[in-house]
Amino acid sequence: MLDAVLRAWDLAGESGDWPTSAAKLDEAERALGRPLDPALRALYERSGPGEYAGSNLGVLPPLPDGEDDLSLANAGALLREWGWPAAEEATVFATNGAGSYFGVWSGGARPLVVDIGEFFDVEASLAVVGADLPRFLAGWSAYYLISDGRRHAALDALGVPNDLRVEDPDMDDCLRWASGDVADRERLLTVAEVAALADR
Repeated sequence: MLDAVLRAWDLAGESGDWPTSAAKLDEAERALGRPLDPALRALYERSGPGEYAGSNLGVLPPLPDGEDDLSLANAGALLREWGWPAAEEATVFATNGAGSYFGVWSGGARPLVVDIGEFFDVEASLAVVGADLPRFLAGWSAYYLISDGRRHAALDALGVPNDLRVEDPDMDDCLRWASGDVADRERLLTVAEVAALADR
């Protein structure tokens, strides 16, 4: 699925800033204290950080330039320091450009993708938006490609069915097409609930 996503981005004229070296990703892993999800590592190695999905997916740089610069290596820790509900288990890799962040869940049987929104002082603050990284990227990209209305070749590369290619697409329909019912932006979960879901 990641191959299809990268092909669709290429056809849509979207590409990363630069592929990331293995050395930088190794350094990010050391800072995180755990290995990267293989699909996440492949995304950085093959396309790199940058703006995708019509600038609605900002993949963070692998390493920070300054102390308070968000990056793959430190975003989760900084968000927690700033009071965000960024679970330790989530490797934060991107922003949606509108105040939320995305992370790949680690430590479970399934590397779910979670949406980390601005929900402070509440226990249930995470939403599952992807069954894994490639399927999240497919659903998220499909929505913005359909909304753009001119990217038929990119949609074909993703394999988006015709019944989703409507004038006013629904984000939840696109995410469920790619990930099934596990993707539910409206259902806010606790860390324990996400962990249990990841282990199913």
